This record gives sequence, structure tokens and C-alpha cells, in this order.
Amino acid sequence: MSSCTELTFLNYALFYQCKKLRSIILPPNLNRIGSACFQETFSLTEITFPDSLTSIDGWTTFGKVFYNSGLVRVNINRNSNLAYIGGDVFADCKFTSFFIPWKCTSIDGSTFSGCPLTEIIIDERNPTFKTDGKIIYSGTNNNTLFFVVSTKTGSFTVPEYVTVISYSAFRGSKLTEINMHKKITKINSWSMCGCPIASFTFPSLVTYVADNMFYLCTSLVTVYLTENITSIQDGAFLYCYSLKNIVLPSKLREIGKEAFSNCFSLTHISLPESLQTLGDGAFSSIDNIIIDSQNPNIVVDGFSMYTDKNQTLFIYLGSNQDSIVRIKSECNYIAAQTFLMKKFKHVYFENNDSMTIGASAFANSYIQSIEMPPGLKKIEGKAFAACHNLENVTFLGNQLKSIPDSCFIDAYNLKYITLPKSIESIGNYAFQSCTNLKNLGIATLNSLTSIGIAAFMWSGITSVRLSDSVSTIGSAAFNASKITDLSICCNISQMMCQYCTSLTTLELRGGVCEINIYAFKGCSSLTGFTIPQTLHFIKSFAFQDCDSLNDVSMATNGNLQTIEGGCCSNCISLKEIKLSQYEENFSFYNGALMNFNQTQLIVFIPYSDIKNFVVPTDTEVIGSNAFMGSPRLLRVFFSGNKINRINYQAFKNCRSLSLVFFSSSKIEVSFGSDVFSGCINLRSCGTFSAPRAVKETLISQGIPSIAFNDDCDTSVTCKIRHEFKISATYLTPFILM
Repeated sequence: MSSCTELTFLNYALFYQCKKLRSIILPPNLNRIGSACFQETFSLTEITFPDSLTSIDGWTTFGKVFYNSGLVRVNINRNSNLAYIGGDVFADCKFTSFFIPWKCTSIDGSTFSGCPLTEIIIDERNPTFKTDGKIIYSGTNNNTLFFVVSTKTGSFTVPEYVTVISYSAFRGSKLTEINMHKKITKINSWSMCGCPIASFTFPSLVTYVADNMFYLCTSLVTVYLTENITSIQDGAFLYCYSLKNIVLPSKLREIGKEAFSNCFSLTHISLPESLQTLGDGAFSSIDNIIIDSQNPNIVVDGFSMYTDKNQTLFIYLGSNQDSIVRIKSECNYIAAQTFLMKKFKHVYFENNDSMTIGASAFANSYIQSIEMPPGLKKIEGKAFAACHNLENVTFLGNQLKSIPDSCFIDAYNLKYITLPKSIESIGNYAFQSCTNLKNLGIATLNSLTSIGIAAFMWSGITSVRLSDSVSTIGSAAFNASKITDLSICCNISQMMCQYCTSLTTLELRGGVCEINIYAFKGCSSLTGFTIPQTLHFIKSFAFQDCDSLNDVSMATNGNLQTIEGGCCSNCISLKEIKLSQYEENFSFYNGALMNFNQTQLIVFIPYSDIKNFVVPTDTEVIGSNAFMGSPRLLRVFFSGNKINRINYQAFKNCRSLSLVFFSSSKIEVSFGSDVFSGCINLRSCGTFSAPRAVKETLISQGIPSIAFNDDCDTSVTCKIRHEFKISATYLTPFILM
């Protein structure tokens, strides 16, 4: 890449998992490297940044730039223009030393997380950062502890001149004890993440526990909070598996979302009277915990905890797999993760007039059945995800408009559910992998307008008759399901019924304009269907590997425009497309679907019994992919002089095709690209007979000139001798072969 002088940005994940990449020279004018660009390049041990580089992106959903690479050395020049290094850029790299140039004034504290650094060097001209070789400082008079190398072990005492602990300052370190002095005023997010400390004492001037501060501190047992702390933010103690001892201060006003989630060892906690806000999932995934409430707005009713005058159920404390949960009639909201991973059997509602079920409210729980109240208005995403014991869901009302994304995903044993007639949309992955679900009353949903991506993928649903109201279906909606019959009146998305091996009946009603790629690929039991008048496009490989398909007909005077390549690939039983005797728009001739006047050839049925195809004399255009992958086709004769266009990949992969004959010497034909690509038998002597202009074009497309030779050993050519004049009459016997 050293010659790529105009390349200034290396895009996201460009070299992601290039496991054999050992070395690289970056473009000389490179300005930016995108996230995950070199992630998991295990063999890349050294890299040199050009002076032009100014920015290295932080973590995104794509990944981390050099995460888990093999880097043991990073070369940065003293006069580098590098100004920004984002979060987790070098996470878990192997280098032990790193140089920070003078213009680099913006670095995330997580940049070097997990790196075995023993030495940090900072250019003395850098106005932001200073170092003693092991610790990075910033701020006025080095008052901010920015980063401590992860190779430090044992006990660490924060210097007296430090008053602020920066984001991710100790993240990933091996310190077992961190001592804070009383002058510290602020400890930021992620600062202790992953540290193996067993206890921690907050300085008296700190007023909150920052979000994710102790994330994944799995050895943390005891935390001492001061009375000045008023807020514990989101995820503050998330995944602190060993946490047992903590007393909430009397002035605490807020506990954030998932603040103590997955603190499995926490058995008792008392909520102070001052508490005003308790976030969703604050104590989720803890089986045996006793929670006392000193706050009159937080009510403990058996194993259920309510707030907002019993309107919000936010914690369930039970752990009996046979218990029955009853929801108070005043309750109108079940908070996110309330029953996450909890053990109970049934849920009943007490005539709740209005109800919303929060995200992941029952996810991964042991619930077996639930009776939804008449007032149910909303369910949020993943509400019942991975409820492996759930068998029966009953809806008593008709106010619910939507089944959200991943609502019942992986609920393997769900058998009985009838959706309310008010449903207008079914979200992405809503019933994915519900393998025992055969019927949910989808035919009665006359208000249903959309079905999301993979909504019923791998499900047990058998019969689907969609109402005329349905206008949108996401890709792979019924992919690999147990569907046996389908009736539909809207566009068919890509992979919608791919590998539905039980599908036998397909009804395409008016309104179907497009069948997308791989829509019915591998539907091995499908025997037939009728192309409706509204259908315009059938995309590539739509019916590939439908080896039982043998009965395809077309509604009279339809509007079909395009059938793309591979549509009927490996449909070994299909020989024709049946047309009405009253058809005025199309004709079926010699194994091919054409327009009525035969000026345009749309598609040739690949497994037709026709081996020798004579193009009609009036034909002007051969459509794209028209003969693609026809394994039995041996010879093609262009008998007229009107042919003027043979489109893209028209004869691609016709591996038995051994002769192409143009009878007229006066034609001029334009060709799309790759017309005869993969036709391995068209490269021998005498396999083409064509006028000079056609010959020159085909040679430019890769057909060898020998294929146009007249003087060939008769043992290696099937070319008709040029002195023999051929007519369509003489070709009639070939048509019947």
C-alpha cells in the first residue's frame, strides 16, 4: 500500500481476521484508521504509522481497531501528527512499550486495556499528558490519574496530588488493592473495570458511583459507601459475582439500571427512605436476595416489589419453580428484566386495565404459562426470549398492536398462542426457533401489515394464509420453518421460505409483484404454483433446488418482465411453463418462455428435454441469464437475421453447449458481459460459426479465436461445413431431439 498516495482512510474491518497478515506498509498520506480494521490479525507483530495519520477510531459495533492482534511493536515518529486514539484501540495487544507523540492530546483511558505495558513514553512537548513511565497523568498539576499500566500488581495508593480518577484508569489492571485518599472528588466510569480487588472504600468527597465503575470486578466482596453518595449509576456493580457486603447510604436518591445485576452473592440489601429512582433490572438475575424497603413508595408484596403506588412491578425475589405470580390490579407496568432468569410457573393478572410489559421482563425465566390481561397495550423487545418452559400464552384483550422484536425467540416449547385480532405488526425474530409452535391464528389477523426479518425462522408454523392487509415481509421470515402451505398477496422477500422442505402448496395472489433471491430455494416438496398477473420480477435463484417442482402455469395475459439467472437451477422436474389458450402476452416455444411475438426470449427452462435450440427468426433479444445453467443444452442455432442483442450471462454455465451457429452473415449483435462464461465446451476448434463483427466481439470477451476456425479435424468439431446452406426446415429434427 506504500504507493497508494491518494488513500487517506482505511475502512472499518478492512483486515479483520486476516490471520496470516504478517506485515503491512501503510499509505504515506493516511489520515484515519477505522474501527476493527486490524482486529484479530494474529500474525501481525509490528506496524509503523505514517506521520500523516491523525486519528484512530475507537470501539464501535464493528469491533476494536487492533484488538487481540499480534502487535509487539508500534512505531510512531517524534513528529507524528497523530492527535486522537479512541477507546479499546489496542485492547489485548502484546506490546510492552508505547510512545505518545506531542500532538496526541485525546486518548481514551481504555486504549491500552489488557496490554502488558511496562513502559510509557510521552513526548515532552505534549501539553496534555505526563508520565513517570508507568502512570499517565493529565490536568492541572497532574491532578487527574489518567491510566495505570496493567502490569502493576499488588497494592496501589493514589498520589496525594491526584483529585480525579479518569475513565477506565485502572481498567484491566492486576491490582488487588487500590487505596484512595480523602481529597479525591471524582471517580469516573469504568475506572475499576475488571480489577481483582476484594474491597473498596469511597473517599468522602465523592458523591456518586459512576456507571460501570466496578463492571466485572468478580473478586469484589465488600464496598464501603459514604453518606455523601446520592447516586449509584447504571451498571455500577454489574457482574460483581462475589459482592456480599454493601450498605446503601441514607441519602441515596437513585439506583440506576442493572446497577447490581448478576451480583449472585448479594443476599440482603435495605433500600433507604430517600430513594426516589430505581432503574429497570437493578437487582436482576439474583436468585436469593432479601430486600427491605424503608421507602413508603416501594412496597414489598410477598416476593414482588412495586413502586409508584403499586403501578410498577420492578423486582421479583422468588425462586420456587412451582410458584404462581399474581400481578396487582393497580399495576400497569412490568419493568425491564423483572423476572429475568427467575423460577416460577404461572402468571395471572387481576383485571389490569392498562399494562405494558418491559424489555426482557420474563426473558430466560422458567415460566410455563401466562394469561395476558384485557388492558395489555404494549410488549417491549425480548420480553419472553429464551423462555424454554413456556407452553401457553393467552391474550384476553384486543388492544395490543405489535409483537416486538425477539419477543418469543428461542421459546422452544411454546405450543399454544392465538394472537389478538388487533395485531398490526410482528417484529424481527419474534417467533424464531419456536419449534413446537404450529398455529397462532395468523389467518384471522386482518389488521396485520408487516412481518419482520426471520420472524418465524426455524419455527414449527405449518399453515400461513396472509390477509390482504399485509404489505411487507422481512427477509427469511419463514426460513427453514415447517410451513406446508402459503397464501400471500405482497412482494416476497429474499430467503423468505428458503429450505422450507415441507412446503407443498403455494398460492401467489394478486399483489405479488416481485419474488426475491433465494425466496424458495431448497423447497424440495413444492410441486407447483401459478404466476399471477401482477408479478413483474423473479430474482436470481428464487426456486433453486426445488427438485419436485413440475407444474408452473401463468395467469392469462400477465405482466412478467424478468426472470433472473438461476431461478430454476436444479429444478430437475420442471419442463415447461403452462400458458392459457387465450394468452396474448406470452408464448412458450421449444422449452423457452417468450413474448407473444417471439421478439424477446425471457427464459429457457434449464432441465427442458430440448438439447438443440433454434432461435425463432423474429427474435431480436435474448434476455439476461436466459439459458444460464442449462446442463442438457448442446447446440443453439440463430436462424434469422433480426437478432441484435444477447444480454448479460445469457448462456453462462451451459457446460454441455458445444455449438453456436449464426446462419446470417448480415447481422450485427451487441453482447452483454460474460455471455458464454463457464461454457467449457465452446473453447474448442469450430464451436462457433458467426459473422466477422460477432466474432470480434466474442473474442474480446474471452472466446479463443480457434473456436471460429473452419479447418478443424472432424473429430474435434461439430461445426456445420460452411458450404452447406442451412434452413429452418432442415433444423426441424434438431428441435425434436
